[in-house]
Amino acid sequence: MSSSAAAVPVTHGELLDLLRRSGPTTRRDLLAATHLSRSTLVERLEALKRLHLVREGQRRLAATGRPPVLLEFDHSSRTTLAVDLGASHAVVALTDLSAGILAIRRLPIDLTRRPDRVLATVVRAARTLLDSNGSGAHGLLGVALSFPGLVGQGPGTIEAPAVLAHWDGVRGGDLLREAFGVPSLLVNDAHAMAYGDYLADGRRRTLLAVKVATGIGAGLVIDGHLHRGDSHGAGQFGHLRVPGLDEPCSCGQRGCLATVASGRALLRRLAPAGLDSVDAIVRAAEEGHGETLAAVDEAARAVGVVLSGVATVIDPGVILFGGTLGSLEPFLDTVRREIQRLTYPRTARHIEIGRTILGDQAIVTGLSALVVDTQLDAEGVDRLVAAAQGRPGPR
Repeated sequence: MSSSAAAVPVTHGELLDLLRRSGPTTRRDLLAATHLSRSTLVERLEALKRLHLVREGQRRLAATGRPPVLLEFDHSSRTTLAVDLGASHAVVALTDLSAGILAIRRLPIDLTRRPDRVLATVVRAARTLLDSNGSGAHGLLGVALSFPGLVGQGPGTIEAPAVLAHWDGVRGGDLLREAFGVPSLLVNDAHAMAYGDYLADGRRRTLLAVKVATGIGAGLVIDGHLHRGDSHGAGQFGHLRVPGLDEPCSCGQRGCLATVASGRALLRRLAPAGLDSVDAIVRAAEEGHGETLAAVDEAARAVGVVLSGVATVIDPGVILFGGTLGSLEPFLDTVRREIQRLTYPRTARHIEIGRTILGDQAIVTGLSALVVDTQLDAEGVDRLVAAAQGRPGPR
């Protein structure tokens, strides 16, 4: 680890941030990187150890002498809860501080039902998960909830799409905070998927993730940062216009991508064939049903056309697809072909296109990592240290 690996840490929180990013390292390397005095470094490390945020790991092999002890972030000291709400399912996961999944449960839900009943169901499932793993709520760092909509104007509230209007303004994040007594985070589902896959993909500089299921959404990670946009409305991919389309959309506009490529659009088209759910569409496509494959191909071509413009602008290294429909091989084949055909050639040559790396665990992984990033940023850690030492923390 070189002294240029990070800005010079001053506080306990900055020191932990350096350890989280650099991985296991020695006291000698930390002294070289931080330029702290030995006594100050020891004080900071001891304070972080008392909070169980830093631990001593294995010894580093040395050519001569006694191998030095490696210091590392203690990702096992606390847990997070992550709840992914989909149109017809929920995934509830208990994770460690490296976003590693300790336990996971999938359960059927229906977002067309009353929000309080749906949220009560997932809270019960989360409590069961905690209890069955001997964690209890006392070891929780935080809890996060994803939803196929946006974060509302009020803290902890959901801004729902028109098709789920009864969820608009629901205090989903606040409900989880009150239920478990820890800080909560509310995140768009495609944003969380993008961040989870970014971590699994080796932290590529620019990653675009697209979720195609009942609706369509996207998440973008640039240089390690989840791009939310100035109004926190980034990623509304389903509401980009498609040339030649004029179908009215639930958002109030006309010709949106969602009117031809979303699960809802395919259900309308394929209802005469007896397909009554997105899962049924997937099964029919996998079984080679001609009408279904034609509808999926048309949807994928529209997605590819729109994505070619997006890709030309942002130049991503990888585009990953998740969601029930986005993971279908016939869908992916057509999208690849359209992107390669229509995107600026230099950009197209360097894009990898495929399925989400983590599958249906991408969203809960992203949620967990965002909780840790939010609660254990430099200022958050400094507040924890100050509270443990009985003094005011940074504001």
